[in-house]
Formats: sequence, structure tokens, C-alpha cells
Amino acid sequence: MFHLSWQPVFSWYLVVAIVAGLLGLFYWVPLGEKLPRRQRFVLRTFRLLLIFLCGLALLRPGFIQMKKETKRATLLIMFDQSESMTLPSGQGTKSRWELQKEVLQQIGPIAKEMVKDYEVQFFAYDEELSPITFEEGVLSLPDDPKGERTDLATSLAEALRQNKGKRLAGVVFMGDGVETTYNERVDIKQSGRLLERLECPLYTIPFGLGGQHAQGRDLAVENLQDQYQVFVKNKVLIDGFLKVQGYVNQEIALDLLIESDGGKKVLETITLRAEQDGQRVPFQFEYQPQEVGDYQLTVKTDLLDGEFVVENNQLTTFLTVKEGGLRILYLYGSRLGEQRELRRALAAASEMELEYKRINARRRSDWPLDLSDLFDENYDAYLLEDVDASALRQEDMEFLAKKVREGKGLMMIGGYHSFDAGGYGRSPLAPLMPIEMEPLARQDFDTPIREEFHLKGPLPLVPVTNHFITRLTTADKNKALWEKLQPMQGANRFVAVKEIGAQVLLQTPRNEPILVAGLYGNGRTLAFAADSTQQWPLWGDAEPHRRFWRQIILWLVGQEEQNRKDVWLDLPLRRIAEGEKLEFHTGVRDSQGEVLENATVEVLLTSPSGEQSAVPIGSNAEDFSGVVGPLEESGEYLLSVIATENGVKTGSAEGKFFVQEESIEKSIIAADRAMLAQLAELTKEFGGRVLAPDEVATEMEEWRKNPPATNTEVPYRWLLSDTLWDSWAFFTLFTTLLSVEWFLRKKWGLI
Repeated sequence: MFHLSWQPVFSWYLVVAIVAGLLGLFYWVPLGEKLPRRQRFVLRTFRLLLIFLCGLALLRPGFIQMKKETKRATLLIMFDQSESMTLPSGQGTKSRWELQKEVLQQIGPIAKEMVKDYEVQFFAYDEELSPITFEEGVLSLPDDPKGERTDLATSLAEALRQNKGKRLAGVVFMGDGVETTYNERVDIKQSGRLLERLECPLYTIPFGLGGQHAQGRDLAVENLQDQYQVFVKNKVLIDGFLKVQGYVNQEIALDLLIESDGGKKVLETITLRAEQDGQRVPFQFEYQPQEVGDYQLTVKTDLLDGEFVVENNQLTTFLTVKEGGLRILYLYGSRLGEQRELRRALAAASEMELEYKRINARRRSDWPLDLSDLFDENYDAYLLEDVDASALRQEDMEFLAKKVREGKGLMMIGGYHSFDAGGYGRSPLAPLMPIEMEPLARQDFDTPIREEFHLKGPLPLVPVTNHFITRLTTADKNKALWEKLQPMQGANRFVAVKEIGAQVLLQTPRNEPILVAGLYGNGRTLAFAADSTQQWPLWGDAEPHRRFWRQIILWLVGQEEQNRKDVWLDLPLRRIAEGEKLEFHTGVRDSQGEVLENATVEVLLTSPSGEQSAVPIGSNAEDFSGVVGPLEESGEYLLSVIATENGVKTGSAEGKFFVQEESIEKSIIAADRAMLAQLAELTKEFGGRVLAPDEVATEMEEWRKNPPATNTEVPYRWLLSDTLWDSWAFFTLFTTLLSVEWFLRKKWGLI
């Protein structure tokens, strides 16, 4: 198939026509009457050729031709190199690894013969994917499987990603199907769906016996998080799965234990029952810690008659109970406004726990809402944004006023249905606010916005006084920072500020109050007329936004004068296997959350045997970091951080973590043949299926003899001046004709 195309200069044929017309004038330039007719004909022929070449260059002709090419299909062969492959295969005395190596050695020569029609790639996988060298039918296999975790889904997805855009003939996936990673990056179903979209068959080859064939009886605690965090006196849910093999329809006791000075004590015991073999029965414990601290928890089931593996009968986790958790209830009426970025700002403050609920105006038929369940909770501060007073019951607003009078904080944020416009002038909340509100003022939902209730933007914010809330940086830079921040898009108009107990913190350049603070009984209140500080992080000012809202909450609950210096320690993992390393981060911050730049930190590691050693650390502008390990001794370790500033101890922090006695890879005896079967089933439509190890070589020999159709039509494109070769050829021809024409005119006396 051949198709001619044109791509004129500037994409305009009119420009080409005009330029060609002007060049045509060159043809009629007089040649001299005395010149013989034959010589005039030669010169005019050269001119016509030059004009033609110029027109051709302007039109830029090209063509597209479809050609048939042979394109090899790609075959991916993946095999498991994790430690679980050292377990018995179920076929004689051979391990899974030995049997898998035999299969790989059998298919190596066949793969060598397939290279004419296939691109064959070999990969080993555990928690990561590793390409394997394949030369002359020989594979460079590792001596032993040493992978400490298995991430089937991520390895499969990575192999597909590396071959994106290629024509996949299939994926041969060998292993025991057991997933043991703590940090699964890709869900196994996602990888299966990706194969479906690619219409690529998956051939799974399981090694090892599954279910009851692998071991007679076994109980295994699985999927227990390695750490939990909760504020003191709040509930935490400890959950996971108990895999039951061989104890169907039998009551199994599962304990949650906590380590104390006197040893471990049972917090709760639950009873589970499996209805079928191999079932993963979910469990959940509820615990409400009463004291701050770092606790070690263990989920454990007793050894039952007939169990072969005992190491997997329990798992350890850690619980960090924090003090001073501030609980905030945030009710908002509009999806716009502050809500999204405000929630992000408060979520960044580790000492604050935010609960939020949207009051949807489209469901006004249900108003007033019964929010007694929410208000009955013990919150430290309440935020109301664009919530009409008619949405709240009278008794709930009276309850809220009582809470503020007793010492809680309340802030109302601007909106079309806040303050006067929201009907709060005659509500039980009116006496709490530090501003005056018109009792009869109202913004109806189905009428145009009443402009007398609002100030039009842009409205720059100007701090009135050096207040804790408005102090976003050092004193010498604070004014410049506020001038830099994005102005508000609009605000509620306050009728007046109360004369007693009220203080204006922010106003416009026209002295219109925007943020007003007040006192009510033992509590504190804020009236914030604006609702568009969410612009600040969108314009790159995330830190001032975060600090502004954090300081609002601290002031509302009366904690702005705290001068505590916090030493923190972050352990991303609290449970690792023998021989692994553990990374940690630590640092020192003041009560405002700012880094103490002059602080120095010392880190000590205490092993289960009591041996203590210093841990080297590195630092950057934000924190300190280090790595301990590899750790070969199993048991509980303690990491201690001591911080000093100018030679004086600032504070300390501790964190415990646990090194498991045996790799989790070896604690799961049974192969997960069902997982591999489910994966293959997803591509059944395209030929995917489960193969026995002794079927792989036969199947690959069949693929070699009957390769997929590899002829495909590929477009071949050519465009004048698109390549260096034709550009120079065109230029040479043009200059040659021009030079010959000039030479002849000179020879014949025209120059």
C-alpha cells in the first residue's frame, strides 16, 4: 500500500503558490536578443528546473508505505528464589528449589532453540525482581534461594512494566505461591487484571504441597500489623487472621497479651472456629489503654495436638500510646471552602485527632439533624463552617454552649450560611461569639446572595497585634509573610465586635475585622469571617497554612503557652526477621513544631542480652537518621535517643522493636496452590492454565514448533528533507544547477 502526502511550509498552500509565482518571474528575466535560440532554450530549461526544485522544497512531498515485517513475540519465565523454596516439594526428598532447578535446566536448551521466533527472558523474584543471564541455553542460577520475603504481585507487575509495548506470547510463573512481604506495593488482583488487558496467557507452575497435604495440622497468626498508635484512653483495634489447617469446626482460643513489669498478662481471649480447611479466620481485639507508654502486645494461640510448626502460633506487635491527644469535631456545609486543606493541615499535627462531617443542604428536609451522638463525644474543640443554624437542634446548640462554658473551644468559619446569614443571631450560640449578630438577619437558600452580609474580595489580611495565632514566623519576618500570603476571596461582614472580652486579631487594610477572639466562661471562641485560606498551600505556602490552623486549635484549647521540647523517634518497622536491618529517624522540635537546629543527638541500642552499643547517625536540616543491623540475635531490642542543646539535656525518647527467631518464609509450610490457580484462571480465555512441573518442557517444545503469527504490517514513512541524506542530496542538486546556469551565462557573455 502506497500513499503520497504533502506537508507545505507553514502548512499553507497559499504561501507556496505566492512564493512559486514570485519565483516564476525569474523565468522571464531577459537573456539578450543576440544570444542564439538554442542557448536561450538551455538557460530557460535550467531556470525551470530551479523553479521546480524550489516549489518542491516548499511543498515537501512524502509517502507512506505499509511493509510486512517479522516481529518476535516475548516469552517471560519467572521463578521463585525465596527461602520458602528450601522446604520439601512433596516429591521424594527433593526440595522445591531442587525440583524447580531441574525444570529450568530442562527448558534451557528448548529456550535456546526458540530465539528465532521468541525473545525469551528469565527473571528470579523474591521481594524484588532480578533478571537472569541466559546464554547458549545455560542459565546463571543462584546457588541457593535466599530471599527473605516474597512479593508475587509486585514482581509480576514489574516484569510486565519492563516489557511494556512488546508483544507478549505468555508468562511462565514458577513458585510456591506464598506471599510474605509486609509492604505489598501492588495487589495480586491488579497484576492479574493487567494480564487480562494485555490478553497475555499466564502459565503457573506450583511447587510444594498445599493445604492438608503439606502438613497435617497447623495454626498460624497472620497479617498482624507490626505497630499501632493511639491517644491515651482512646480505643484501638488489633486485628489480623488466624489460618487454620486440620482443626475444622473446633473451637480455638486466641489470646491478646500485653507485656508488663510482672511479665505478660492476658488482656482478652476470644474463640474462633474454622468451617473449612485452610480458612483464614479474621480476628479483632479491642483495647483502650489508660496510660501513656510504649507497649509490646502478642497475639497467641496455644499449641494443639498434631501441630508440626509452632513458630507461627504467635506474632508480636507494638502499641504506642500518646498523651495530650486533642480531639476536634469539624462540621462543614459546603464541599468548597476550607474543608479539604484544613483537614490536611490538622492531619499533619500528630497530637490532633480530627473527626469531620458534612451537613448537606440538599437534604434540608431532614433538618434539624440529631447530632447528639457526635456532641456527646469528648471533644476539645468544635469548628463550624457554613452550617446553617436550622441544621442543628436547639438542645445540641445548648449542649455545645455548655461545653464551651466549661472550657472547650468553639470557632465559626465564614460562609454564605455562617453568623448572621446562617441565622445564628437568635441561637444559643450567639452569646458565645465575640461579635454582634443581627437577630433577624437571614440568608435564604433559594434566593440570591444578599451582599449586605458579605465583603467582596480580594481581602489582604493584616495582623492587628502580636498574637500567638497570627505569629507564623519570627517577629522580624512576620509582617512580610502576611503581606505575601494570598488575600481572601471574600468574607462575612461583621456588624460589630463586642466591647467586652473580644479582641480583633486580623483585619483588612480598611480596618474591617476578619478574625476575632473571645472568651466565654472557661472556654475560648473565634469568629473567622473568611473561608479561603486553602489558597495558601495551593500557591506554595503550605507551612504557614499548617501552622496557622494548628495554632488556632492550640489557642482554642488553651495550650499556646506550652514550652515543651519534644524528642521524637520514628521506627517504620517494629518487627523484623533475623539478619535484617532496621532504619530509623529521630529529631528534636520545640512546642511550635520547629526544628531545634542546635540540638545534638546520641542513639544507643540495647540487645535482648542486655549489651548496649552506640549507633552512628547522619543528619540533615530536618532530622537525624541511622540504620541498625543486620541483627542476628532474636528477641526484643531497645533504641534510646538522648538529645542535648548547648550541653544541656533537652529530652529523650525510646522505641522497642522485635527480631523474630525464624524467617517467616520458612514458617509457612503449605504452598498456596490456590493462589496460583486463581491467577492462571484470569487468563484462561487466552490459554492460561496451571501446569505440572513435568509438563513445562513438553509445553515449551510445542510452543517452539508452533510459534504465534509474527508477520505484521509496519508503516514506512518518508518526507523530503526529513533525513540528513536526502537534505544534502537536494541541496547538492540545487546548487549544481544554479552553478551551471551561472557558468553558462558568464561563458556566453551575459555576466
